[in-house]
Amino acid sequence: MTPRTSWSTPATSASHRTSRRTPTADVQPSTAGTTRHRGHKTSQSKRPRVEEPFGWMKTIAGGHQLRYIGRERNNTWFTMAASIYNMLRITAIDVALT
Repeated sequence: MTPRTSWSTPATSASHRTSRRTPTADVQPSTAGTTRHRGHKTSQSKRPRVEEPFGWMKTIAGGHQLRYIGRERNNTWFTMAASIYNMLRITAIDVALT
């Protein structure tokens, strides 16, 4: 790769961006070994439920950016946010059952 001569020129040429090494297909060769198994479909159906608390912590609890310096304080914040999420979830389950 040649060094850039100016900042206005792109780092890659147009021919590089349009050419492909692998043929276009629904499943790329790198993922073919993973997606052909029955367990992959199961994990993809369970994934939204597993990632829901993390999405809640980022949007509702304000965890999209860490606000403390140091691992211990941020771990404490994460534990508190997870505990609050669990309390809200338990409350919602209790209301649904009654």
